[in-house]
Amino acid sequence: MERRDETRFDPFAAFDLSGKVAIVTGAASGIGEAAVRTFAAAGAAVMLADVDEVGTQRVLDDLRREGARASSQAPARPSSADSCTCRPLQGGRIDR
Repeated sequence: MERRDETRFDPFAAFDLSGKVAIVTGAASGIGEAAVRTFAAAGAAVMLADVDEVGTQRVLDDLRREGARASSQAPARPSSADSCTCRPLQGGRIDR
């Protein structure tokens, strides 16, 4: 029986988000938290938006401790990324 190379796939090598800005709603927990951590690990500056201020601050503190460029903004409406501002991250530019 032939032995296969056990080289692991590195998902971050597949995409580089350096110089990009990601706004993630629901970033304080669950899928939103996983998404914001993934985007930050891939090099994006991230804006966290969530109505859970305590959870948002926890994730924000973790990301900054890991060296990520991260900011947060409580949305005016829970489902609205439009109420967020990216000025603290990249001069107001949002990548689409």
